[in-house]
Amino acid sequence: MDRVTPTLVHRIGNRLLGLFCFNRISVFGAEGVPGEGAVLYLALHRNGAVDGIPYLMAAPCAAYMVSAQLQRSWVGRKIFPGIGVARRKDRERAIHADNHLAIQRCVSHLAAGGHLFILPEGTSSLGPRHLPFRSGALVITLEALKRGLPLHVIPVAVNYECAWEWQSRVEVVIGEPMTLTLADAVSTDELAARTTAALERIGINVATEAELRLLERVAFAATCVSVQSYSRCLKHFESNISREVRETDARVQEAVQLFGARTYQGVPLLPRHGMASAGAWLAIAPVIACCLLLNAPPAIAGVVAGRKLPDDMNVIAFWRTAIGAPSALLWCLVLVVGLIAFGHVFLAGLYLGVSVLGVRLSRRFRMLSVALYNSFFASHIRGPLAENYASVCRSLEPARG
Repeated sequence: MDRVTPTLVHRIGNRLLGLFCFNRISVFGAEGVPGEGAVLYLALHRNGAVDGIPYLMAAPCAAYMVSAQLQRSWVGRKIFPGIGVARRKDRERAIHADNHLAIQRCVSHLAAGGHLFILPEGTSSLGPRHLPFRSGALVITLEALKRGLPLHVIPVAVNYECAWEWQSRVEVVIGEPMTLTLADAVSTDELAARTTAALERIGINVATEAELRLLERVAFAATCVSVQSYSRCLKHFESNISREVRETDARVQEAVQLFGARTYQGVPLLPRHGMASAGAWLAIAPVIACCLLLNAPPAIAGVVAGRKLPDDMNVIAFWRTAIGAPSALLWCLVLVVGLIAFGHVFLAGLYLGVSVLGVRLSRRFRMLSVALYNSFFASHIRGPLAENYASVCRSLEPARG
């Protein structure tokens, strides 16, 4: 039987993939995970298979319940270790798995004191709230409890600054564990209500897409003028966007249209220190240009894949990664091996250094570009933006206290 938990090679590969895909992955609440006993992680599913990158960093030793489509081949099972289950959409594509056996394997893994990671929505969505939770996680929980196994159930959420943006920042929030025993297996409805409430306490739940976009703009603006984490700002403003914040945000959005300002995460940035920002941009621009020129084929492949292959917003990052990462790896190997074979070891090292630096500086470069453009061509945005920042700061004061 194939291994169900990630190996050291998987974890190292995932860390490297995380550096390639994201500017920063932050994990909050990991200190609350029990050191002993069976642990069941129940996580919200937002950004397609890409969610696995930050989640594996948050729970590196857990066995993951994965879609059977990822394990149809020997290679797939090696790349995506875990316990395969056939979702409804898998069965519609004639992809089958023994779900009853999968559930028993999950329970046995927990009974051995292991950690198990499940995405109970079954599929991902970047919508304003979670999708309906499937029954599989609940069945596994009840089966484990009926065996007399004390179980730590931990809700987990993931928040992206911009889920479809390359080199965005992402945060994983690990909620407070619920310790369940046999007594909690009496009422299925009560157990479902408890787990749903736990996930909603750490996840974001708003009424509409428009409200979600507003929430994301306000939360990002808050991170620009405070030391609060993006996730904490999202949760603070989830049901607490004041009338003043709404009005100043609306004025900013009107000004963006009026003055032709550029935005980052929906916010029209301006440089805090004009000369220093211009100097930083001039220093970074050549690195970015060289990185793009040296890696043009995989860069183009990733961009095209992200535009042509996705059928929804929640799989843009997946297709960009699925095509761009292998292309970049192959291109890098060919270039480095070729340069070394011809005796250009220094050039091989220089290529690697420029490529890594260019990737890591890309987010900073985009933000500086937006800020400097607005400073030169849309400076009238400064007034409405300052009002918006001030109102956001005032609204954050209760959270700071």
